[in-house]
Amino acid sequence: DVSYHHPRPELVEYAATTQEYGVKPNWEVWWLGGMWNFNYLEQQGLIEKPYWFNLLFGTEGEVWSPATMKEVNHRIDHMPKGSHSLIAPRNKNDPIKSLHLHTLGIMRGFHVRVGAQDIPYFSKGKPANSNVELVSRIARIAKDLGREIATPDDVRKMLKLPGAKAGKKRK
Repeated sequence: DVSYHHPRPELVEYAATTQEYGVKPNWEVWWLGGMWNFNYLEQQGLIEKPYWFNLLFGTEGEVWSPATMKEVNHRIDHMPKGSHSLIAPRNKNDPIKSLHLHTLGIMRGFHVRVGAQDIPYFSKGKPANSNVELVSRIARIAKDLGREIATPDDVRKMLKLPGAKAGKKRK
């Protein structure tokens, strides 16, 4: 069972350290209540836009939230304006349900996290041959839905990270 406890002083220290070293934090949000601490840090001026969230669903344990379309939509609807988020369902027992949630995230304009760490199966009972197989499928679905695949440089620009090169603007 997954159980994380990060008291506010620890989160304040993390946020201050990321500012000190110029690091863009990836805020993991395991349930909607996780936004409460983020909002506190934002109000203290410890976090700079644009925000980057990793929205996790279906992890068993204390940090559990259901890996359902309703829960994904609910969480997306509560993300701060101007933030970037990715959807990361962790339905180890139902890879097709996870594929539906990834597709929903893409349709809603969000990014997705795909890989054997979260979903080691390609289909029900069939292990994925590799992460390439999983990533290739979701990239094809994204392209079929009219979404371009972000390059590392696209992400640097989106998050206003150093090292972004000028060039073709992508969606």
